Amino acid sequence: MVLNDLTLEKLVSEINGYKEKMRTIYEEYGRASQDLQDRINVLGYTLNEHLKETKDQIGNTPQRLLNLETKYVTGEVSEQEYRGQREEFKGLLQRNLHSIEEIKDMIEVLTHIETRPLASADFKQANPPAPRTLIEEWARNAVPQQAPAATQQAPVSTPTSPSIKFSASSIVSERPWAPPATPAT
Repeated sequence: MVLNDLTLEKLVSEINGYKEKMRTIYEEYGRASQDLQDRINVLGYTLNEHLKETKDQIGNTPQRLLNLETKYVTGEVSEQEYRGQREEFKGLLQRNLHSIEEIKDMIEVLTHIETRPLASADFKQANPPAPRTLIEEWARNAVPQQAPAATQQAPVSTPTSPSIKFSASSIVSERPWAPPATPAT
């Protein structure tokens, strides 16, 4: 099937239109990806600060407990008050240890979230149609002539508005980081 110049130009312009739409989508994705990365960085920083504060609290607790023990031994604190504060320290330590584990888990999750902004270099412009003489020569060489040159073939009708249908399996990915699609066998 030989395509005329008008059909090729329409196809190329339609392909370029789709590529432009994809470029716009990927630019929006890039902005969203950057926004997500910024939020991840802020959250990571906040979690690290909270982790430091929690570790400091845990580090100060033994000294505070020792002060409580000293006050109890010297009689400055009653036994009931001593036991109550001791239970508070115990609960505080347990909450802080649990909080540290949760923070570590959250930081681990944040390190696995990948955000990759796309560059415009990921897109390639479709080639413009070749000059008419080259297309005619290709068509002449591609289709072997079985009849003598004197007989002409019937003209092939071409639709005025080409319709292109895509299936998911026929689309080639322009995402170099995506794993290659393997055809179902």
